[in-house]
Amino acid sequence: FFFKQKTAYEIPKRDWSSDVCSSDLVVSAELGVVFGARALAIDPQNAAALINRALALSGIESGKAARRDLRRALALQPGDKTILSNFHSPLCGLKCWDELDRLLKRALAIDPGFGVAAYMRGTAALMRGDLGLGWDFYRWRLTSPLIQENRSFDLPWWDGQSLDGRLLVWGEQGVGDELLQSGMLPDLARVGINAIVECDRRLAAVFSRSFPTFEFVARRDPPDVRLNAPDIVAQTSLGDLARHYRRHFTAFPTRAGYLVPDMARVPEFRSWLESLGPGRRSEEHTSELQSRFGISYAVFCLKKK
Repeated sequence: FFFKQKTAYEIPKRDWSSDVCSSDLVVSAELGVVFGARALAIDPQNAAALINRALALSGIESGKAARRDLRRALALQPGDKTILSNFHSPLCGLKCWDELDRLLKRALAIDPGFGVAAYMRGTAALMRGDLGLGWDFYRWRLTSPLIQENRSFDLPWWDGQSLDGRLLVWGEQGVGDELLQSGMLPDLARVGINAIVECDRRLAAVFSRSFPTFEFVARRDPPDVRLNAPDIVAQTSLGDLARHYRRHFTAFPTRAGYLVPDMARVPEFRSWLESLGPGRRSEEHTSELQSRFGISYAVFCLKKK
C-alpha cells in the first residue's frame, strides 16, 4: 500500500515484459511464505525470518498469520521501530485501527523522526476516515526515499497562509494522482493564492484550460527555469493541499466536474468511440486511446454530452 507501484499508464509498452505485474507479486509472496517457513524450521527464534514471512503473508492477504509472526519478532526485539511499523499492512487489512495506532506511536516514541512510521500512521488514519490527522501525517511520505521521491525545491514550505508572492505547487506520483489532486486548485484560487504549478507534461494543456488562473509548467529535469523566478516565495506538493482544504468530508465540494476538454477534438473522440460498437470499450483499446487522444481525453471526454 505505502510503496508506490508502477501503474499501467506509467509503463511504456516496450517495458511491459520486464516489469513486475500483480501475478508475479503474488507468486513472489507465496514463495516468501515457503522460504520463511524453511528458515524458521532451522532457527525458530530468527526475527528477520519472522518479519520476512509476515510481509509475505501480508502480500497474500493472510493478515492474522502475519500479525502472529510480527508479534513473535517484536517479543524478540521489543525496541525495533521497523518491526513496529511492519504491522501496518496486516492490521490495515484486519481493520485493527486502535492496535495499529498504538504500535506506530511506539515506533515514533523510539524515533520521532522516523518518517516511514509517521507516514503509515497517516495512511491508516485516512483509511479509517480521520482526514485531519491523516493528511498531517501523510505529509511524511516526502521525508523518505523509500516511500516517494521528494521533488523539493529550495523554498520554505507553505503553511496555508496568504503570501507576498507566488506559490510553487508541484505534482507528484502518477498522472491519475495529479488528475485527482488538481481538484483542489480551485480552492487556492478562491482564497486568492497566486500559484505556478509544475505537472506531468501530458496534463499541462488540460490543466491550463481548466484552471486559467494559474500558470502550468511541464515537469522535467532539471526543472524549468520559470520555477526559479524571484517572486516564488513558498512551495507545496499538490497532494498536500488536502491538509488545508480537505480535512473533513464536508469540505469536498459538490460539482459536476472540474476538467475542461478540448472541444475541437470531442467530436473526433466520440466518433471513434462509437465506431467500436457495443461492448468493445474495454482494456484492449487502452493503448489506442492513449496514442490517438492522450491521457486527458481517455479520462473525461467520455462524459461530455
